Amino acid sequence: TRYQSSFYPGALGAAAKAARNGSLERLRAYANDQARCRRKMILDFFEERAPYERCGTCDNCAAAVQFHGDAERDFSEEALLVLRAVQGTGRWPLSMTHLIKVLQGSYTPRNHDAQVEAVTRQCGAALAELNKRPGKPRVTVDLLKEYISLLANGGFLSRQQRSASVANSTYTNSYEVYLLARPKGANALASRGPVMLPVPQALRDAEAQQAARVKAVRKELQASGVDLSTVPKHELEAGDGVVIKAQRSWLRHIEHLGRQGRDELQQATLWLHRQLLRWRNERAVALSLAPGSVAQDHVLKTIARCRPRSLEALHEMGVRVAGTEALVKMLDAWRAEHEPPLGPGGGPAWTSTKENLAIALPAGPWAAPGRWPLADYKPRKIAKAKGGGVRPPAWEVTWQRFAAGESVDVIAATGEDGRSRTAGTIIAHLLTALTFAKPVDLQRLANSEEYGMPTLAEWHALEQACIAENVDIVRDKTYVGPTRLLQHVPNVARIAKAKADKAEVSDHDRRLFGAWCSKVRWFTALKRAAFPVGATEAAKRGAAAAAAAAPAAKRAQPAW
Repeated sequence: TRYQSSFYPGALGAAAKAARNGSLERLRAYANDQARCRRKMILDFFEERAPYERCGTCDNCAAAVQFHGDAERDFSEEALLVLRAVQGTGRWPLSMTHLIKVLQGSYTPRNHDAQVEAVTRQCGAALAELNKRPGKPRVTVDLLKEYISLLANGGFLSRQQRSASVANSTYTNSYEVYLLARPKGANALASRGPVMLPVPQALRDAEAQQAARVKAVRKELQASGVDLSTVPKHELEAGDGVVIKAQRSWLRHIEHLGRQGRDELQQATLWLHRQLLRWRNERAVALSLAPGSVAQDHVLKTIARCRPRSLEALHEMGVRVAGTEALVKMLDAWRAEHEPPLGPGGGPAWTSTKENLAIALPAGPWAAPGRWPLADYKPRKIAKAKGGGVRPPAWEVTWQRFAAGESVDVIAATGEDGRSRTAGTIIAHLLTALTFAKPVDLQRLANSEEYGMPTLAEWHALEQACIAENVDIVRDKTYVGPTRLLQHVPNVARIAKAKADKAEVSDHDRRLFGAWCSKVRWFTALKRAAFPVGATEAAKRGAAAAAAAAPAAKRAQPAW
């Protein structure tokens, strides 16, 4: 459309401009046409009669032979989406760029028109549903452009030239807006019948890429020993889905342990999975059920990887048969052997003194008095290859699920995209929600993590570390990070220095360092949320009783 601006025609007369613009339209129609013979179109332009309908050698004729019977398809779902967007913005016709933003649900009208805003929300939701269709490529920005052009070429939409003056200049910029064509476009929108359009090359390319990806996924699953009969047919056709993601997450986890040299933990995890299979078979025999009815293969692999701690979490993950309590005991026994307590005497070393009182947490959801001033809300941008647009940040999706009553274990095992995550990642999301003044049940959250919430002594130790490092985590959005801070905490300083030097550490030290990193996350979030820190009354009474019973000379000193 740039050639429609006043710069290019210059001082041409009205008739010359009309002839020039008509020629440009014919050229565009020739370039965009994906059905008619190119050679015949050229002859028609010069008003000559072609002795054939198809030359057999141009790209459109070759495609007609190659894709015989598939030259056109019913694109009613995509067409109705575009037509609805154009109709809803009819009062303020939009260009291609802005129309695509409406379709993605990300357009913000300058005049804050309520109708346009409503249509934008509806189109964004409808496009998200289209992109969930199994076995079909996502509707990307490139495909949206193709569909808009096809609908315009097919007479469902009309193009209209608009112009705007360039600031501090005598020139004007020209651009095109799209309107609903009547009667063809309006009738198609009202009848919601089939809309036959040529198949764009961009769609064929996307389908070829998806077919190659699906083939690679099937090959990977087969090579790893996965029985494809346990994978739903629609997931095999799409190369994606809850079952496939769980299976691939398990494979990645086992491979990751091997790459890290954690062979002992890798073998222990595989052994746990075999024990889960054995338990399933025993339950199936006892209850006269098929093994898959007791627990599906991908669920057992997710359990072996995430190792939920409660019966409720196992129920939410889909294991609800009688005798599931034995699974909780099995997982507890595995943790006792392969993830023993971090400190001597059956408990963590830094919680063994009277000074280490538990911090009081309110009952029920607690919200910060205000949003942390430096909290930056960043919606996730969806890549153009995946349809474009935006969606809420991951922490907000996690917070919504947690607020609805789902446990940390379940959220970790069943991510919004079907992929499982660690419980630590989910807890970090919820701590981020605190800085945005979202209400979070801190007691329930603290009980979801064994070594997460710091005690009062640990809180003071981290405050001293901040002073030693000269950082203010409330006023500084980015700071030195847990590794630097923990070098000033005596109980973990040696490990933190080894991590900073990228030196090898034992599994015990790795877990101890990870536990302290969790405490740093809690400390940082609660500081930024202005949480009032104090010891619980029960902890105070216990400490007072211990102090009264112990001789003054033998009182233990803080381990940190």
